[in-house]
Amino acid sequence: GICCVALADMLPALTSRPMVATTRFGGCAQDLRPMKAERSFHTGRTQAALCAVVAAKGFRRAALSRVQEACEFAERADDGTSPRLWEEADVLLLGPSRTGKTTLANALAKHGLKVANYPLVPGEEPPPELMQLPKQKVVKLTTQPEHLQAIRKVRMRKLGLRASSYAAMADICQELGWVQSFYAKYFPQGPLINTAQCSVTQCAAMILAQISHPHCWLGARSDGALTT
Repeated sequence: GICCVALADMLPALTSRPMVATTRFGGCAQDLRPMKAERSFHTGRTQAALCAVVAAKGFRRAALSRVQEACEFAERADDGTSPRLWEEADVLLLGPSRTGKTTLANALAKHGLKVANYPLVPGEEPPPELMQLPKQKVVKLTTQPEHLQAIRKVRMRKLGLRASSYAAMADICQELGWVQSFYAKYFPQGPLINTAQCSVTQCAAMILAQISHPHCWLGARSDGALTT
């Protein structure tokens, strides 16, 4: 049989006398450190490289954990529920019903952002937590009347509901006008994103730009819908 004994590099007193130990038992000694160095050279797996790999794996695990946490947050803070969570949010999406707020929140959560959303309803007083948020956290959404009507009609059919003011063009135009006035009164600065004219990816990119460079976005008044 063969017995292999590894002598640690940190024990120079032992590694300097390998022949003495092995000869006594009729064996032979081979210093493998040159081979180890050659292997490290060819593979590039030096101690520093291994540390970098471990650090990268730790970073990926942290990133995945952040995304999972953001996705769970988006679910808990969806559709105006739990305003107490808004202070923790990175972004709050504002907009009329059926303007893609939940879809956008989930898309942004995949970037690790905690996103809440709140549906604006004419005549409904918004929670006080909304007015306490930093303005750069608030993202204003709007849409086209025709686009919103088509979406709401589909939703009503799925729910087995008949035609109502919810999908009536006159009421939709009035609702969008009220939303515009609400933005002008409480959030006059910053972009207004039209979700009917941009894809989810494009909207997400604009939102990321807004929160990354808030001073650029908030420096000018927005009187119309931002599109690509």
